[in-house]
Amino acid sequence: MRVRYESVLDFVETQSMNISSTGMFIVTEAPTPMGTCIEFEFSLSDGFVLLRGLAEVVRVVTGGIVEGMGVRFVDLDPENQRIINRIVAVNSDEGREPTLRFDFSRPATAHHIPVVEEILSPDLLEEEADEIAAPLAPRPLLTFSDLSFRLVLAPETAHHFTSNPLANVRSGGLMVPAEKDVPLGTIFELTIVDPADKTILTGKGKVVTKHELRLGLRLVDVPKESLTRLQAAVAEVAKPKPSK
Repeated sequence: MRVRYESVLDFVETQSMNISSTGMFIVTEAPTPMGTCIEFEFSLSDGFVLLRGLAEVVRVVTGGIVEGMGVRFVDLDPENQRIINRIVAVNSDEGREPTLRFDFSRPATAHHIPVVEEILSPDLLEEEADEIAAPLAPRPLLTFSDLSFRLVLAPETAHHFTSNPLANVRSGGLMVPAEKDVPLGTIFELTIVDPADKTILTGKGKVVTKHELRLGLRLVDVPKESLTRLQAAVAEVAKPKPSK
């Protein structure tokens, strides 16, 4: 698998959030079957190689908010391992939360990514069997309707509020994927709710920055107490889970 980017920023925006020391999630509409060993290479359009190695596909996900495959690193040379370690360290230092949370070193379960349909490896660990017996039903976490959208604030969506330095909850904004391109200055009616469908914030969001079909919104006409409540809610769901 070879993926090329126009710039390093494009790689950081679309891929580096989902890398751990044991593996990574590759966003693709045509994932390779479970158990396949693949050679991967991420490079710039001028041919400069950012990252390459050999990995095994340990998870395939389709539908929901993302499509692609989770891979476990099988063979990395020291230089590529150093690059990955550096990416992981920078993400940790900057408080960047991954879009997807699961252990890349083994097949994941519905508990880790409940919003996607999953194809599970036959050698799944026995202690995870109970989680798979009753998987959670997929549900949309982000829905658009003309110039309005509804977002469920959950661990899977917290990155919309934290990952972009120009549009994040601390500065009163967020970054979301859009279904179509819209001009800068466009105003969206937005509703943010918790997983129990309780409203956290309603208001307007103005498009202040764009990257392809990703829109950076600044909250406008939102009471200060509502923004404070949203910031607290994001901080709570974005907290790393304690190790068992």
